[in-house]
Amino acid sequence: MDLIYADEKGKELGVLNNFALDVAFGSDENNFELEIDLESHCCKAGYFIYLDGTEYGGIVDKIEPDTEKNNITYKGRTWHGIINGKIIEPEAGQDYRIVSGDANAVIRELIEDIGLSTIFEVSESESAVNIEEYQFDRYTPAYLGILKMLRKNNGKLVITCINGNVMLDAVPLFDYSRDDEWDSSQMGMVIEKNYHPVNHLICLGKGDLRERKVIHLFADENGGVQPYATVDSPYRNEHYILDKSHQVLFGSDEVTEIYDLGNAQDTLNYVLLQNQPDGWKEKYTGYYRKTDGDFKLLEREYEDAYTQLSSEPVDWSRKYGNYFYKNGNSYKNVEGTEKSSYNVLKTKPSDWKKNYGNYFYLWSDGVTSEYRSVSGDSKDKYVIQTMKPSDWKKNYSKYYKKVPILCFRVEVLEADKNGVWKKHFEVKESVDDLKDTSKKKYRVTNTLVRQWVYEKISDKKAPAWKSGKYYTKQSYSVAPKWKEKYYFSRAVTTVAPVWEAGKYYGVASQEQIPVFSTGKYYELFVDSYADLVMQGLKKMEQYANCDSISSKLDASKDYGINDIVGATELKTGIRVVQPITKKIVKFIGDDKSIEYEIGE
Repeated sequence: MDLIYADEKGKELGVLNNFALDVAFGSDENNFELEIDLESHCCKAGYFIYLDGTEYGGIVDKIEPDTEKNNITYKGRTWHGIINGKIIEPEAGQDYRIVSGDANAVIRELIEDIGLSTIFEVSESESAVNIEEYQFDRYTPAYLGILKMLRKNNGKLVITCINGNVMLDAVPLFDYSRDDEWDSSQMGMVIEKNYHPVNHLICLGKGDLRERKVIHLFADENGGVQPYATVDSPYRNEHYILDKSHQVLFGSDEVTEIYDLGNAQDTLNYVLLQNQPDGWKEKYTGYYRKTDGDFKLLEREYEDAYTQLSSEPVDWSRKYGNYFYKNGNSYKNVEGTEKSSYNVLKTKPSDWKKNYGNYFYLWSDGVTSEYRSVSGDSKDKYVIQTMKPSDWKKNYSKYYKKVPILCFRVEVLEADKNGVWKKHFEVKESVDDLKDTSKKKYRVTNTLVRQWVYEKISDKKAPAWKSGKYYTKQSYSVAPKWKEKYYFSRAVTTVAPVWEAGKYYGVASQEQIPVFSTGKYYELFVDSYADLVMQGLKKMEQYANCDSISSKLDASKDYGINDIVGATELKTGIRVVQPITKKIVKFIGDDKSIEYEIGE
């Protein structure tokens, strides 16, 4: 039989000779050791080794050269160990990973999920093993989980490496104990037969003292578990048998053990209602509806009912906003109306210059009067132009020029009563004011600019543009001169509108009780014993399978993990039937030996 080694990508590199190979797989270990001469060293970490056409092979994880013995040992995981290095996890949002269907299809899905589909192929043919709603332990090693799943459904896993392709196939396990039983005349063996395993398991769940959940599991003399519920599929606490009415072994035959499961979880079971429960109208909020995959407790829903009011409510002036008026087909909350009051101002407000428009004066035409907002006094300013306007030629007349208003300084000679002429100076606004009389004589000494004014350009055509000569007029408002007790401030309050009978509505909320419909609503039952019983049954199964066989066989017959074997020790007549749980295979030269571990 050729022992082949291949690189990390599975490419075959050569065949090894003169080797010693020790392979163990099943309930534990799942590894190998390969020893060859140091001179024949050929493998690297990540290389694969396998005996073609068998399930013996794996990946090199460790390399140990020994210069004293002049050999080298390659250690690694078997095909089984590679799978067991992965974990089967619950799917998102689920407590457990639950599978069902054809075994090969299930295994194919698991191999893809744990990321090993590049190493392992799963047979495309339909398996003769069908998985019925199997629940994996939470976060269980993948290979051990698959073994337990197949054993539960009378199957086993066959791994075969052919030309570097590792094929997985689920097949029915074989019960060799029926017609191929071993006895002590054929081989050496060690058998342990437990005639009194634990047959009364007291499972302690969550809670304290008298509130703690407790259930008793009983087995008969053959390990058969006795009924622990009054129905086949319990889903509520009332379905479980919590007393000792199903105990069948007593006295010295009874072996009791405590199983402390304080971490046991409650199971929530939503049961579809087929008939309307009593008191539905009052208690419907205790039931559930399934929405988008989740169960949601029914909530109370209310709908507003509007009633037309014929008389004014006593709280109308204070709580008019709680009432409604009809707007088309909808109802809207009543809005208050604004009411203004005016207070005369005796002192000038600090913000008068900026916010005079927020204040008021009383206007009257002699017949009516009203408060009007204060308007500002208009002021003009002229901004000198430094750039020629784009509309200068057409609209030059809307622009301004600065024009001086002149006055005249004159020397005045005036005769006094004695006829003596005396001199003084006066300023005259116009030369028309200069009148030569017998008593006064005028002489203009200077022409002065009394003030500058801005006039619109009145030329018949646009004058030549000159920067800094023409102006744009801008008007603005300023606060008027303050007058005491002339201006008013305004206070605005919101008050109820004037009541009108038949216009307004009151509202009352009416509960909308859902109409019961078959197959639509669910009732929740909290099951505090399901997890407790499930874990307890696994423990009872371990106790029932506590018999063991240990033996070394020759290689003439190859048994698989999960196959059932039986053995009888002739002198005592003790007979044990157990599944094969571990296989240890050794190759030294052409010699092959197999050792089996049997039973849990």
